[in-house]
Amino acid sequence: MTARSARRRLNKQKAARTKAVISPPPTSQGHASILTLPFELIRRIFVRIDMSEALQYRLICRLVNTCLGDPYYAQVLITYNILKDASFAEKCKYMWFQWPYLFQKGLIPLIASRFCPVNTFDMATLNLTGRIPVCISELTNLTNLNLGANKLSGPIPSSLSALTSLETLDLESNNLSGTLPLFLFTHPALSFINLAKNLFSGPLPPDIFTRNLTLTTIKLNNNNLSGPLPSSFRNLRALEHLDLSHNQLCGRLPPSLGSLSRLKVLRLSKNRFIGHIPSEFGKLKNLEVLDLGKNVFSGLLPMELGGLLVLEILMAAIN
Repeated sequence: MTARSARRRLNKQKAARTKAVISPPPTSQGHASILTLPFELIRRIFVRIDMSEALQYRLICRLVNTCLGDPYYAQVLITYNILKDASFAEKCKYMWFQWPYLFQKGLIPLIASRFCPVNTFDMATLNLTGRIPVCISELTNLTNLNLGANKLSGPIPSSLSALTSLETLDLESNNLSGTLPLFLFTHPALSFINLAKNLFSGPLPPDIFTRNLTLTTIKLNNNNLSGPLPSSFRNLRALEHLDLSHNQLCGRLPPSLGSLSRLKVLRLSKNRFIGHIPSEFGKLKNLEVLDLGKNVFSGLLPMELGGLLVLEILMAAIN
């Protein structure tokens, strides 16, 4: 082989390698020097970054910090670091801790919806702020959504109604507000709803529980809910846990609550309920906890409660 043909072959190999390198899209965010680095080079760097130690890399230098925070490279990091070997929910927790503003912009849910069939989205206790991103609804395979113990505010977006496979929803301990969204309680698959310790207000709509036959747990305690309990509670035949304590609910308790034969926990304390405790509560044969304290009930405890053989906790003080 002549030197000339050898050089020609070498040039062809270099050209082939150059075509194989994918470069990121142009940007106007002011750090073109980073974004013009070859995709493959960044991939090789990011694939070695342990998500649990990402904060250290962010503090090393400004360039790495910018690169880690850029949506394009966040996509690279998810694609090559998270999705390759472990569940998205487990490792993604570190990402939310490092880049909470990406959650506010809705970038990570959007990216996740395109790269993997996410079933569980657990971002609890990560100091997230702002509103719940509408684009979470693009995670169409989602069955479990947990955004509890953050600082999220505003109403629950109606786009969550598109999550037709959702079974558990936990938004406890945030600053969410507005009235309770009716679509949650008529959702065909939801069995667990926890909206406790928020700022929800207003009454419970009369027809709020007319179409859901799968709900087993409802936690609405520590909000600002008002008005009477709707009789539609009787439709929740699968209900096992109901907590409406620490609200401003009022009126008489509907006797139809006694038809919830699977109920194990019933907490109605610290409201403004009046009248007699329904004797129908004696039909709740699976009831283990009954908390009716700090209301305005009158009369004696119904004798029928004596037939609740598995009842362990009964609180009816300060009435």
